[in-house]
Amino acid sequence: MYPHDLALFGGLVALGVVVALRTPVQAAFGFLVITLGKRFARGDRVEIGGVRGEVLHVGLFSTTLREAPPLDAARDAGRPGGRVVAISNSAVFAGPVFRDAAQFDYVWGEISLPLKYDVDLRNAERVCLDAARVATEEVVREAAAQLAKRSNLAFPAEDLEPRVYLRLTDNWIEMSIRFLSRPLAVREVQDRISRRLFSAFQEEGIAIATTSMEVVGIAPVRLEGASFDETEPSPHEMQ
Repeated sequence: MYPHDLALFGGLVALGVVVALRTPVQAAFGFLVITLGKRFARGDRVEIGGVRGEVLHVGLFSTTLREAPPLDAARDAGRPGGRVVAISNSAVFAGPVFRDAAQFDYVWGEISLPLKYDVDLRNAERVCLDAARVATEEVVREAAAQLAKRSNLAFPAEDLEPRVYLRLTDNWIEMSIRFLSRPLAVREVQDRISRRLFSAFQEEGIAIATTSMEVVGIAPVRLEGASFDETEPSPHEMQ
């Protein structure tokens, strides 16, 4: 074998090794970024690589999460929570990494309701807030007690209370209820609030908007053409 052939073969082998080890090397560098940069640690709730959950372990090549239940339970009803997921540490270079407020054991959930434009907004907002406050009273009290002990959390205690937000669309008024919950109980809180809202809306006569069409009247129809004398037989009778 000629020297230049040997050099070419060696170069191809080196290139193959570099390509094969690119992902593990990136993962190892990701581990350094996570640990030295203090991006997150065990026990934090993060979203990385499109997966949201609690960090169980940060290894040299991968991070292990316990997947959190979906925040939008209606859209992701078929996707279970609580699965253990291993994600390559190279994900820190592929996209943003979200971390929940440090040392705060609660998350926010949301329920969106489409309401007709003729709704009494003040009454609807009152009903929504009452339902959310009753369902989250205990968790808000616990979170406020924790917040009082942590001076490093960057939001006021008033943000723990349920809130209602409005958005105007072409078809209806979208009323969104934001509420506080424990990370693994978002769907249960949504269920409690929704049941109270259903009963309250029936009592108050508040209607949910839909995309179906409502027929409110039929225009009179006039038929014009030849008329037959009631005393004369019709063409069908003459046959």
